[in-house]
Amino acid sequence: LTGRGCMVNYYKQIVLLSGLEYMNDYNFRALKSLLNHDLKLTKNMQDDYDRIKIADLMEEKFPEDAGLSKLIEVCEDIPELADRVDILRKKKEKVKNKTKIKSESSPPPLTSSLMEAWEVEPAMVTASSEVHRLRSH
Repeated sequence: LTGRGCMVNYYKQIVLLSGLEYMNDYNFRALKSLLNHDLKLTKNMQDDYDRIKIADLMEEKFPEDAGLSKLIEVCEDIPELADRVDILRKKKEKVKNKTKIKSESSPPPLTSSLMEAWEVEPAMVTASSEVHRLRSH
C-alpha cells in the first residue's frame, strides 16, 4: 500500500492495538453503545462484534483515519480511558508527521522509523495471543 491507504493502515493498527485491545470488556461494550449510531450497529452486531470486527467497521465508516479521531473523542468521555486518550493522540500525531514528511518525496517504504509510529506498549494480561503474534512480526 502507498499514499493514503498506507496511512489508514497505520491508523487502524493504532485503533486496534493501542485502543480497543486495552479496553476492558465493560468499556468496550460502552464504546460500542456510544458508537452504535455512527457505525449503524444493530442489536446483534452490538452483542456479537469483537474488537477486530469493530476496528474493521471503523476503518470502513471513517476512511480518513480508520476511526482514530472518533475513538479518541469517545474515550475522552470514559474516565477510565483518559490515559489512553493521550497515548492515542501522540501515536496519531507521530503517524501524521512521519507520513507527511515521506509523502513530500515518494511513497513511504516500510522503514523501521515508520513502524515505530504504530508500535504498541507491552500487552496487558488481557491482550489476546493474536496481538502478541502480530507484534512479533
